[in-house]
Amino acid sequence: MILAFLNNKGGVGKTTSAVNVAAEVGSRGFKVLLVDLDSQSSASLSLGINRENFEPSIHDVLMENYPIHRAIRQSVTKNLDVVSADMRLSKYDTYFAYDVEGRTVKLKSVLDSVRNQYQLIVLDSGPGFGLLTTNTLIAADYYLVPVTAENLALQGLKNMIDAVNLVDKNIGKSAKRLGILVTKYDKRLRVQREIFELLKNNFGQEVFDLGIPLNVRLSEAPGFGQTIFAYDQMSSGADAYKLCVDEILRRLALALPLQKSEEIALERGREVRVSV
Repeated sequence: MILAFLNNKGGVGKTTSAVNVAAEVGSRGFKVLLVDLDSQSSASLSLGINRENFEPSIHDVLMENYPIHRAIRQSVTKNLDVVSADMRLSKYDTYFAYDVEGRTVKLKSVLDSVRNQYQLIVLDSGPGFGLLTTNTLIAADYYLVPVTAENLALQGLKNMIDAVNLVDKNIGKSAKRLGILVTKYDKRLRVQREIFELLKNNFGQEVFDLGIPLNVRLSEAPGFGQTIFAYDQMSSGADAYKLCVDEILRRLALALPLQKSEEIALERGREVRVSV
């Protein structure tokens, strides 16, 4: 399964969520690959990769046809491999500005070559909504949207969902939304509780039951190149991401039978067309 963490707005805890979810899933015995798709390299730094060691990165894979299996490296976290990113990735949209054949499925094609080696591939997309984000949506099976409980969160979320729907309409295949995760949540503030409820009223069960709390340990951990579990496994942030992974795995398990049935139906459809 390929799961993308996606939001066109920065500062919403997207990378924190991608890194800690990937680490927690790996700690449960699943083989996980985290692909950093942000030119700011936040996920790579959060896993202790120094800037001088970023290369070979996903830039080399996507833009220089470097074999992805040679760009994959082991992280210090159990069962978690990573493909790093670097500043050169910011040129992706410019590099493929012209209508180059296959430019929207470049990421999918390289991930397909290693997909059977992992039980979960996590994609940490950068902010904004360009060609690389389109690649991310096409490569992923599902995407998860981290949002903060702020006044503009609902409008920003709607704009992003509209953009995703446009990709699906124009290209014909994009990831399905797994859910909406409220991050940096301070339930002591009435305004945040109200926005959380507003999100639930608008999106129903798509909103995860538990918000990730505003927690100083979550903010500190990336600066030490560590996941929250390595930095402070007793923190409220660590507890929240464990519960978050419980819900992600539950949602993926529920989605998997449906996906398989859709694949079977599609295959039967092909057989019918061939026989006719």
